Amino acid sequence: MEQLEKRVEALEAQGAQATEPLDTLVNGAPLTSEGASSHFLTVLEQFKGHVTGIVTLATGALVLSATFIKDAPVSTRSFFWLLKSSWGLFTLSIIAGVLYSYALTLLYNSRACWERDACPHRTFLAISNFFLHVCFLLAIIIFLVFVVKSM
Repeated sequence: MEQLEKRVEALEAQGAQATEPLDTLVNGAPLTSEGASSHFLTVLEQFKGHVTGIVTLATGALVLSATFIKDAPVSTRSFFWLLKSSWGLFTLSIIAGVLYSYALTLLYNSRACWERDACPHRTFLAISNFFLHVCFLLAIIIFLVFVVKSM
């Protein structure tokens, strides 16, 4: 980071403006387009892996809880609204994850988004990312409340 600041100061002292985004400067030199593309693809793959993991967990929780509902004691029937709420939130989380994956694919296919900050897909990514994580977290919490009350 210190080298980055020195590079920016040197450019400003020369009267030039840094045309590269600050995050593309590494060790005082801008990344090549090949290096930036490689970094971009690595980040996209990490995001895609994260989303795939959450969607897999949400799907597993939804399927397993639905499979074992017939074994639930009759005394827990009054708390089924909690279980059904968690199912709804898991489903919303899965849908948001699929939409987020789709947005990542759009971002991957849009070369213009690789090279500048003004990408039209960023808002869609942010919204689907928010719903993915919030719905999944709330579903887990509500499901755990159902389990505790059912004991």
